[in-house]
Amino acid sequence: MIKIAIPNKGRLSEPTIRLLNEADIKVEAGRQLFCKSGDVEALFVRAGDIPEYVQDGAADLGITGIDMVKETGAKVDILLNLGFGSSRLVVAVPKESGIKDKKGIKDGMRIATEFPNLAKKYLQEIGKKATIVKVSGATEITPYLGVADLIIDLASTGTTLELNNMRIIDCVLETEAVLIGDRKFMKSSIVTSLKSVIDARGMRYLMVNVPTKKIEEVKRTLPSMESPTIIDLAEKEYKAVHTVVSKKEVHDTIHKLKKLGCKDILVLPIEQLVE
Repeated sequence: MIKIAIPNKGRLSEPTIRLLNEADIKVEAGRQLFCKSGDVEALFVRAGDIPEYVQDGAADLGITGIDMVKETGAKVDILLNLGFGSSRLVVAVPKESGIKDKKGIKDGMRIATEFPNLAKKYLQEIGKKATIVKVSGATEITPYLGVADLIIDLASTGTTLELNNMRIIDCVLETEAVLIGDRKFMKSSIVTSLKSVIDARGMRYLMVNVPTKKIEEVKRTLPSMESPTIIDLAEKEYKAVHTVVSKKEVHDTIHKLKKLGCKDILVLPIEQLVE
């Protein structure tokens, strides 16, 4: 039984559950603290606690943000980047503030944040001695309550900060959801399944009937993973070619195939892709 710790709420919770389900690890959000699916046990915990649970061996694997890993300083390996939960940890000030950039941060100013360790490291890097005010939510309101002069907070699009009359002056780090754990699990079935789903999301399965005399030219045209699969058809003038192409290249590939006289082009999504 492999234990994987996953966020019980927040921005990473829903896409994490969706990823696990697509990898045939069936879990459902609810009030339960854990659930089992085959040889996998999912533990529902706070995203901020996951790095330390994995470090301490309470869970074999975990899904959380890079920001949480760096905030806790947990000694864990990042096994996979999961392709969701992209965000930035930014420094922001009220729009009416005279602070234009990080050079405007003065010693003695107060910075409100849910990430005190990352804030401390940031201040050390820029050579400032501001006071860190730890909060557990609604960070953007603290300057207007007189609690802080500026904040360090996560921003995906910046819309929330804009709505709260805040302006970004610097970026502390880029973050996204990652799978963490010991590298000994890299070849486990659960990591293989998750990776197959992630790899498949950006790819499409392409099937096309190609004029027999154009096969070699088509093979040179296709942005195939490896050599494409070629199948004889009852209609001798054509052969069926099956391959996998990047989602971004589908439109251009179809255009090139049509110019070569290909027909019956079919493009399908891929659920999992195991190399």
